[in-house]
Amino acid sequence: MGRKISVILLAVCLVTAFSVHAADTVYSKNAVGFGKTMIQPGDFALCSPGFEGMASQNVQEVLKDQMTKGFTSSTGDNCLLWDSVSQTYITLYKIDTGGFIPEIDDKWVVAGGGGTPPLASNELAVGSAFWLINNQASAQEVCLKGDVPVAPTGTVEIVEGFNFISYPFAADIGLNDSDLAADGAAKGFTSSTADQVLEWDQDAQAYNVYFRLDTGGFVPVIDGKWVLSGGGGTPTLASNSLTLARGYFYNRLAGEGTLTWDEVKPYNL
Repeated sequence: MGRKISVILLAVCLVTAFSVHAADTVYSKNAVGFGKTMIQPGDFALCSPGFEGMASQNVQEVLKDQMTKGFTSSTGDNCLLWDSVSQTYITLYKIDTGGFIPEIDDKWVVAGGGGTPPLASNELAVGSAFWLINNQASAQEVCLKGDVPVAPTGTVEIVEGFNFISYPFAADIGLNDSDLAADGAAKGFTSSTADQVLEWDQDAQAYNVYFRLDTGGFVPVIDGKWVLSGGGGTPTLASNSLTLARGYFYNRLAGEGTLTWDEVKPYNL
C-alpha cells in the first residue's frame, strides 16, 4: 500500500524560467501542474487541492473525472469535508443514477436527508483539505490538477478546534520551516496544552501527531519547535514536511482565538 505524489509543471507560454522547490525549472509564466495519490481499496486519503481550479474551486470541477460512482454512499466513493464551525463532517459521494436523473448523474452529491440527494456545491480552496474514501475493490489513482498559485502570499484562517489545512502553494515545506509558529501557534509542555498538527500515514492508516513544544528554554534545540508526540523521554524534533496534494488536521488550542497563517510564495513566477 503506497502513496505516490508527483508534480509536473507544464509550459503554457515560453516566457521566463522559474523554480519550484529549487529543483524543478520550468519555462513558463503561467504554469499548470498536478499531484497524484494512490488509494488502496477501503482506504482513506487526506488530500488537498494544491492548485487553483482552471474554471473554479467547486468540488465538481476539482474532482471532475476522479473516483468511482455508485447508487448509494456506501457503493459510490466518498469525499468528506470538515465544517470547522460545527466541528462535524459533511459527506459527499459520487452518484450513479443510471442516467435517470441527468442533472446529478456521475456528480458529487450530499449524503443523507432522504429523497433525491442535492448536488454538492462546496468549494475546495487552496489551503484546505478533504478526505477521499475508496469504496471499490481495486486501487484508484487520483490526479488533482490546476494552475500553480501565483499570489505573493497564501493565507489560511485556523479557528479554535479542528481544521482541515494544507500548504497554500504548489510545493512542499518543512513543518518547522513553515510560518505556523511565527504566526502564533500555541506551544505547551504536552501535546494536550499546545496546538497540534495531525498527519495521516497513508500506509498505516493512522495519525502521526505533532505539537509545538514549550520547554521553558531548558532544551533550546526543541524549544518552540514542532515535535512528534509520544514515545516517552525527550520528544523528537519534527522532520516531516507539509506536502503538495496532501491535507492535514490542525487542532487549535481552546482559548487561543483564530490563527491567521500566512506563507510567502516559495517560487518565482
